[in-house]
Amino acid sequence: MPRCSPSYHLAFSLALAFLATTTVSFAQVKSSTINVVVTDSTGARVPDVQAEVVEEATNQKFTGATNNVGELTVPYLPAGRYTVSIRKEGFRPYIQTGLQLGLVEIVDVPRLLVLRALVGLLAFDLLGLGRNFSEMHRFVSRWNTSRTTSSEDIVNRVCAAINYACVWYPKRVLCVQRSVVTTCLLRTCGVPARMVMGAQSMPFKAHAWVEVEGRVVNDKPYMAEMFAVLDRC
Repeated sequence: MPRCSPSYHLAFSLALAFLATTTVSFAQVKSSTINVVVTDSTGARVPDVQAEVVEEATNQKFTGATNNVGELTVPYLPAGRYTVSIRKEGFRPYIQTGLQLGLVEIVDVPRLLVLRALVGLLAFDLLGLGRNFSEMHRFVSRWNTSRTTSSEDIVNRVCAAINYACVWYPKRVLCVQRSVVTTCLLRTCGVPARMVMGAQSMPFKAHAWVEVEGRVVNDKPYMAEMFAVLDRC
């Protein structure tokens, strides 16, 4: 298994600590989000289901697939009426039309916060944390929470920055990588975040998410009900 060299640890620390209090605005997100949860007739979640979201007025399409727990989030949608189509081989298609969305989210995302999130994702891969669970666990456990005083909406800003970074990152970002970077970046900004790892047995699935004071901040609020919590670090 690869080991994390001190130089990489230092690079990751400097990247996440860089300009922690910047207020330069990257973007103001004014949009809605569609959350899709797909289950079969028994209530079991269905992964790898293709979903298409179409704005009816412009015919603009947004596509994706459900993750390993049967969920798909389509963020940053402008207000309007939408048609949602769900399709998977062996299942009857599902189509919902006339879904009305308004503007429900406004988040100022600092430009350098997004950059730090991107560097964090890259550092995770360079350090080989995804291939060495024990090293990843030690890495997160030893990441100290800064005494920096941050704005009240810093949690939303960090999570939005991670979302942007994951969209632009050249490879698919899985839940563990997202949660490691989110946890470390929140702690750098003075938020006592904890990464949580859980699993379910039938069928076996593992998942990771981030909590702040017991509240899930980067996933659905009921994750602890879906998965047996194995560890918090």
